[in-house]
Amino acid sequence: MRILSLPGPEKPSRRDRWFAERLQFASDGQKLILELNEIGSRATGRLDVSTGHWELTTDFDECIPRPWRQDYSCVVLYDYEDAGRVQICIANPEEMWEHPRINRSIVTRSGVAAVGALVFSPDGRWLYTAEQSLIGSTVQTALARAKVQPLFSKPILQMSKTNRLTGQPYVSQGVEPTSTNQFGTLPTGVLVTTMGVSPDGNMIAAGTTTGDTYLIRVKDGESLGVLKVKRHKHASVWRLAFSPSGMHLGVADCNALRVWDVKSAELVWDAADAKAQVIDLAYHPDGNTLAVVRSDGVALFLDAQTGAVRKRYAWKVGQLNSVAFSPDGLTCAAGGEKGQVVVWDVDS
Repeated sequence: MRILSLPGPEKPSRRDRWFAERLQFASDGQKLILELNEIGSRATGRLDVSTGHWELTTDFDECIPRPWRQDYSCVVLYDYEDAGRVQICIANPEEMWEHPRINRSIVTRSGVAAVGALVFSPDGRWLYTAEQSLIGSTVQTALARAKVQPLFSKPILQMSKTNRLTGQPYVSQGVEPTSTNQFGTLPTGVLVTTMGVSPDGNMIAAGTTTGDTYLIRVKDGESLGVLKVKRHKHASVWRLAFSPSGMHLGVADCNALRVWDVKSAELVWDAADAKAQVIDLAYHPDGNTLAVVRSDGVALFLDAQTGAVRKRYAWKVGQLNSVAFSPDGLTCAAGGEKGQVVVWDVDS
């Protein structure tokens, strides 16, 4: 077991908190791609699990998490509303520091006021969006998608503009935007908090502010079921994960961790703990173990079929916000407070 530390504020105080979040192993299992969350800003980079070397690749002035492809070849930088549409700006992390930033964006349909969630397909070809429009006094959420690859194959355009402050011309680089196409809708008033895509890319799971999760077929937008829970005051879904087979879906909210059978939309098992909340979850590549990390700094390995606790870890690194397995399943990593990342070997 190793505890690696990432840099935080230059002069941290006892009250400063920064977290290692959204951990994801690179394909070689030697590097972790993760997000370092400080108050008011986020940065993404690569951490070598053997040497502890940290390499910053992108930074944001916003505190909202953004998705990236599984191979980290593309990352969403930010989105903003412009003239009744939302523009989602994406980039290749490798080119951001070595070359002038090239503006690539995906444009939502007309009338979209905000995007509730974003997620890449497993193969990285598509970006899925939960687009919210205000119709009268109610919100309508539509699921849409756009092809990502054309943004990296289209010709780069030189756009001359005038700096309004200095009156001097400057040249920016851009690519003709790609537009999203709607493929499904959710019931009126439903707000999406997070989304996941099944391993085969055929299904979207959309977690909502009510704790319910909607299963939508990508091909035609048909509803495949609703994973419904009892209403609680604070029940927003904040993490979900498909099992490697795609047969089960793990869903975490502030009240409980639940595992559902995707085909039947029936609950397999649930676990609630009044002492701590499940913050993140990840399936082992063999699908037999579900790792969870909690707000009290405890990590658990659970039997994926029954929810029984197999192993319990407590390293006293503060709240744990993220967990991930390496592709070969031999290593697990958890991200905690003050940029601490725990890496340990998984027993066979």
